[in-house]
Amino acid sequence: MKTAEAAIVLCLISVIIRSFAGYLIMLPWQSEGGWFFLASLCAFLGKASGGIAADRFGARETGTITLAASILLLWFGEEIPLLCGLGLIFFNMTMAVTAGTIYGKLPGRPGFAFGLTTLGLWLGYLPEAFGLLPAGRTLLLPAAILVSAVCLLLAAPGRNRGVG
Repeated sequence: MKTAEAAIVLCLISVIIRSFAGYLIMLPWQSEGGWFFLASLCAFLGKASGGIAADRFGARETGTITLAASILLLWFGEEIPLLCGLGLIFFNMTMAVTAGTIYGKLPGRPGFAFGLTTLGLWLGYLPEAFGLLPAGRTLLLPAAILVSAVCLLLAAPGRNRGVG
């Protein structure tokens, strides 16, 4: 497999895993005291800031560091809305990294690059759709996020090499 193809496959694996992991994230506080809006706000902030951070600090650095931080915040801070919210921001920052990296490997084909990432999101949803997610808290969430981070470590360009 060529380097560009390998990077695309690794990014798609990362997208699939993150989509799957998103259904494993526990938000016990979301229905309490007006916190319901926080998760969607944090997802937005993460997606919006991920590209800026990748342009500034490098896609590989942004993707791996933010995913590693999200493991700690989502796992240990799940009961604390603000810590979990920060974890959701970090978790979502990698959307721009994977989309940008795939597009960088498919120059002139932005629609196809976007379509591949959308396919990855759908594939990651299938276990939820078919009721195959484990009940309760498991070590699957941190393990999945860690695998996603390793995929980005191997696929995304480093600092000073752009997003693609």
